Amino acid sequence: MLKVPTTARYAARAMSELARAYSRNTSVSLAKISKSQNISHKYLEHMFHRLKKSGLVKACRGARGGYRLRKNPRLISFLDIICAIDEPVLIKCLVNRNYCKKCSNCKARKVWKEASNALMHVFSKYRLSDLV
Repeated sequence: MLKVPTTARYAARAMSELARAYSRNTSVSLAKISKSQNISHKYLEHMFHRLKKSGLVKACRGARGGYRLRKNPRLISFLDIICAIDEPVLIKCLVNRNYCKKCSNCKARKVWKEASNALMHVFSKYRLSDLV
């Protein structure tokens, strides 16, 4: 069974909180996300640093500070979130032919490539707004 990294799953859950707040034009604190999604605050800090660096979220200071989406949730795909958080690679040899000595003669490469493409298609098809 394919395993989606915990960080990617947590990021989707955390970003869904921001998507819900988007229409109200409000920020969401990491403390609130931590409590509602049962994700450690420290883990969220690390994750939101990556999300901010990728341009998906922005930090807001002040008494009602927290984080907000930089763009409409309809414009953010699951693939965008995964790419911001982690490396979206099913099989590493698909990206780096030097990863495996048998890459050039691999009989299963076609299968891995098709599976990877299908997964990337699904992740790019679904939007953050689908979680709201």
